[in-house]
Amino acid sequence: MQKNQQELFTELTPEEGSGVQGGSTVQLRFLTPKGRPGQNDPMIYVGTRKKWGRNNVNTTRRIFKNIRFDGDTTLSIWDRDNGRNSNDLLGYVKLSGRRTGIRFLNVPGYRLSYRVRA
Repeated sequence: MQKNQQELFTELTPEEGSGVQGGSTVQLRFLTPKGRPGQNDPMIYVGTRKKWGRNNVNTTRRIFKNIRFDGDTTLSIWDRDNGRNSNDLLGYVKLSGRRTGIRFLNVPGYRLSYRVRA
């Protein structure tokens, strides 16, 4: 990389830099229980990687975690169960690299707010 290109890239915000690199960022914001969730050990995945999980979630949780991804991916919420490979998929949404405002993923027992930054 030439010196003038380095100077250009150091002046970019992280969001602008991810756009130059071809990636996007999803920001996980709040996870709110709906009603009395029967499932109370939620795990949040971006693609195939677990990015957040807690036991006994019965009140709103502030997450505010940024996860970078390339191309298209999925954002999913699972309920952790005891035993091997016995977790339950509660729901998912497909994410593209397009910028969004705040969106919501509503699944049985939970509502997750998120947004995508290109």
